[in-house]
Parts: sequence; C-alpha cells; structure tokens
Amino acid sequence: MNKNHFSALLLLAAFVLAGCATSVTLSSVPDEAHLVVAKSSISGTLPISTSIGRTTFGKYPFKVEKEGCEPMYGMLPLNVSGTAITMDVLFFAPAAFWTAQRAFPFYQFDLEKQIIRYKKGERDEWKEYPVTEQERSKAMTFFGE
Repeated sequence: MNKNHFSALLLLAAFVLAGCATSVTLSSVPDEAHLVVAKSSISGTLPISTSIGRTTFGKYPFKVEKEGCEPMYGMLPLNVSGTAITMDVLFFAPAAFWTAQRAFPFYQFDLEKQIIRYKKGERDEWKEYPVTEQERSKAMTFFGE
C-alpha cells in the first residue's frame, strides 16, 4: 500500500469514526429527575453530559421520572444531518443512511408540561417538542409499562 492510499484510508476512517456519536447535555425541569434512554447507555440523574450514537431510522425511547411528578415517556427528537449524509455519500456510500439522524446537543425534559426542549447551540433559543400520544405509547410499551 503506497502512502497516498494509506492517507486516504486514514481520512476515511476519521470521517466514519467522527460520525458515530454526538455529545449531548440533558437536563430537566424540575432538576434532578431520573432519565433512562433506551438503545443507549444513558441512565442517571439529570443533568447529564454524555454522548449518544447516531442512528438511521430508529428512535431513542426515553423515560423521565421524579417523585411528585407524572412520569414522562416518549421518543427523543433527532436532527437529520444533511452534512453527515453528504459525507457518507462522498466518502462511504454504503453508509449513506447509517448516520442520517443524530441527537441535538442540548435537551431539556419538562415534566410539568410534558414537553421536550432542544437546541443546537448553547446560545440558541429552545425549540419545544410536545410528546405525541403515539410516541408515549411506544415508549411505555418498550419499557414494559
């Protein structure tokens, strides 16, 4: 293998590995609720800063609980990444849709209003996402409740 082939292989590996996870910060209203995100290793008392893998067409069911509040179930809203799709098509076509969806960098679970807030940047405005009854039912079924 010549030097150019090796460099191209390293570049390709870097693109593939870079597209595998997204850093996220998760919080709640009220503070210190307990979160479990299925299909991931995320579980614990909020706030949490961690990473979560990208996905193709799946969703991440979640459950948020805090004593004195109604539990919240739903599917984590995800960001469809046009950049990731483009990079996959250009550099690794078989994975063109493997990393199509990724988590937003910031989430806030509001147990009182039963909504999820999310944003891309720390200084951005929160966008509100009300959990649908269908998503709630799917998540409850996933958690066996």
